[in-house]
Amino acid sequence: MYLSLISALAHTFCSTSDMARHVWFFLDYGGLSLYAFGAGLLIKAYSYPEELAHTIMGEYFLEILVFLSITCSILACYSRFIENLLWIKVFRLGAFALPWVWG
Repeated sequence: MYLSLISALAHTFCSTSDMARHVWFFLDYGGLSLYAFGAGLLIKAYSYPEELAHTIMGEYFLEILVFLSITCSILACYSRFIENLLWIKVFRLGAFALPWVWG
């Protein structure tokens, strides 16, 4: 619920100023990464395949999930400062696709 509220606030206040827009969208990107992390935790807890539980992927699943969440937040936030529209799309699409590719 709170993550949806942050996203709604980011889109509501995006026209106030450049600084406010960046701050709200940074919070929005962090919320999306937190949501992806929570989804990964639920996958690990409830539906992770037993065949993969004692493999390298199973042993380091949560550590890689934390790394991807932090990396996705950084990539999405960094994309706010890029001038080239193509690279903005590449960074944001990559940032939001990483957790789902891993999960």
